[in-house]
Amino acid sequence: MKKAICLVLILLISLMPIGCGEETNSEKNTELEFTPLLRIATEDGAAEKSRIFYLKESIGFFYVHPDEGGFSAGFVSPHRSISAERILQGEGSVQTLSVREEAKDRIFVLTEKGAYTLVLDGATADSSFLPYPQKAAAESYGFFDDLTVYAEAEELLLLVPVNMSEIYVLAQKNRLPDFSSVLAVSDNGKKIWYTRAKDGENLGIAFFEYGENTPLGNENFSFDSAELLCDGKVLFTRLLEDGGALYLYRDLESGVAASVTSDTVYDRVTATPDGKLLAGVKADDGKGVVDIFDLESGKKKATLPIPFGTPTTAIAFSSDGGKLSLAVGSGEEMILGTVDM
Repeated sequence: MKKAICLVLILLISLMPIGCGEETNSEKNTELEFTPLLRIATEDGAAEKSRIFYLKESIGFFYVHPDEGGFSAGFVSPHRSISAERILQGEGSVQTLSVREEAKDRIFVLTEKGAYTLVLDGATADSSFLPYPQKAAAESYGFFDDLTVYAEAEELLLLVPVNMSEIYVLAQKNRLPDFSSVLAVSDNGKKIWYTRAKDGENLGIAFFEYGENTPLGNENFSFDSAELLCDGKVLFTRLLEDGGALYLYRDLESGVAASVTSDTVYDRVTATPDGKLLAGVKADDGKGVVDIFDLESGKKKATLPIPFGTPTTAIAFSSDGGKLSLAVGSGEEMILGTVDM
């Protein structure tokens, strides 16, 4: 009986919080670990312009980097234990291309010249390319939905299926006051959001509904840049006068918002689709750091020092926020890896 009582007491003590007045593990600014997955040969300096996209259906990370006047793309999935480098070599700028899945292992890559279709098969991929129709010539392009592209022409916003079969007019720009560029599509394609600007200054955002030519709502606030995370979810950056930055997450469909104010202006930031975590990358003299913030509390949650190479601006969270993919560059090499959140 005495032995049983002792075991119960030991169990209770082990479950009690230890260290009264000290930080708990969840409150500490802990260090994370970077797990390398691939070492990729690149042109000198190309790693700094690389990008990473998470593909939810394919359960992996799609990465691109400049290569031989265009770009080279690959895919890696830690969960499926597959990787494939140079599954696509295409023409166009890495900085302006977009990536989207239609289904598992079926990927569309959108460039300023046209759309590539990729069908993954282990370490290889079948690819095809369709250029934009002449009538769809535009200044920029993006995905409206899985199978449709929007084009920002001089006077019109156009819609083009990815098979380039038809061209439709989405809206007239002159009927959208202070129109700058398309930002996001929400409510299953019903609402089209765009940034508003005048004399080079961002004034806010507005939206119109599919089939309409006039704005139905707008918001006025200043920001310096905006990144589309996924459908209807956007991360805004505003540089502050004191040298810091405000990072604002917005779910345009649900209205959920969260923000972090940082003394550091990061080279690149991204957030989880649910708006709970924010990652910021800062490179400095051949090394750098990745900081993780809790968007709900606004506090720094963890730090990842990079002791080798320089962290690039290529970062992406998995759709569930469980992993962060990161590219580290060093001369003519790029190391792609993940951080377990």
